[in-house]
Amino acid sequence: DLGSQVARAHTAIARRDLPGLQILVDEIVENLELGTDEYLLWDRRVSLAIVLAQGGQVELAREHAEMCLDEAGEYDLRFLSSTRLYRYLGLCKALDLDLDMAGMEEISLALLPPALRETF
Repeated sequence: DLGSQVARAHTAIARRDLPGLQILVDEIVENLELGTDEYLLWDRRVSLAIVLAQGGQVELAREHAEMCLDEAGEYDLRFLSSTRLYRYLGLCKALDLDLDMAGMEEISLALLPPALRETF
């Protein structure tokens, strides 16, 4: 299950288990090649993009981060935890994706706690 692999990858990231993360990212990439992400919910795709970037799959991360930008609405942004939103915004910034063009920048930053907002 792609969703559980992504969740396990986030755990590997938190534990700083780079070999475990790489194994999971390889499995995730294999699943993506089979099209298992077709019905992935928006917030799960955000998590996927973050994991792919952390696992060194930058182009795949960009592809999924852009999909999220194309599909995002204010409700979607509000559904993310502050941490996940912060990481997604950081990913978009690192990938040089234009949040302002997607109409997300102002809303996204307003949803972050002040301490996190200041870093952008």
